[in-house]
Amino acid sequence: MLDKYKAVIFDLDNTLLDYDLSERSCMKQALGNHLHHEQLEWDEFWAVFGPINLKYWMDRIHNNHSIDQVLGHSFTDTFRQLKREAANPRELTETYWNLFCGTCHLEPNADILINSLHGKYSLGILSNGIGSAQRKRLETGGLIHHFDALVISDEVRCWNLTGKSLS
Repeated sequence: MLDKYKAVIFDLDNTLLDYDLSERSCMKQALGNHLHHEQLEWDEFWAVFGPINLKYWMDRIHNNHSIDQVLGHSFTDTFRQLKREAANPRELTETYWNLFCGTCHLEPNADILINSLHGKYSLGILSNGIGSAQRKRLETGGLIHHFDALVISDEVRCWNLTGKSLS
C-alpha cells in the first residue's frame, strides 16, 4: 500500500521521540543538581510546574518570549506558589535545557520504523517544538540523517496559537 507514496511525514514529540520521558527525567536531574539542601517532593513540584509551564508555553508567541524566558518564568512562579526557596531560575533553566536538548528517548519501535522506511521514501518531520532542541535531540539519537526535511514552527515562524490540533 505504501508503494503509491513518495514521502512519509512525522510529528516528532510523543510520536517518534518520547517527549514526556525526556522532559521528566531531565527535570528531575536538573532539580537534583540545583536543590542540594532543599527537600522537594517531585509529585508536588510537577503538579504545580506543569500547568504553569503550559500557560507560559501557550502564551509565548503573544508575549514574544524565548524558551529561556518561558522556563525561567515557569520555575520562578512554581517555587513562589510552592512557597519554597527558589533555585536560580536562569541556572536551572540552562541546566534543564542543556540536558533536555542532549536527550533522545525513542518511542517504542520508532527506530525500527524509521530504518524500515529510510531509503524507500523521503522522510520528513513537522514539529511545533524549538528548532535547536529538535535538531539536537535527533542528532543525539543518531536519527537526523534519516530525514530529508525538518519543518519546525519556530524556524518558519508559523504556530498553532489555539493549542488545538491542526488536523
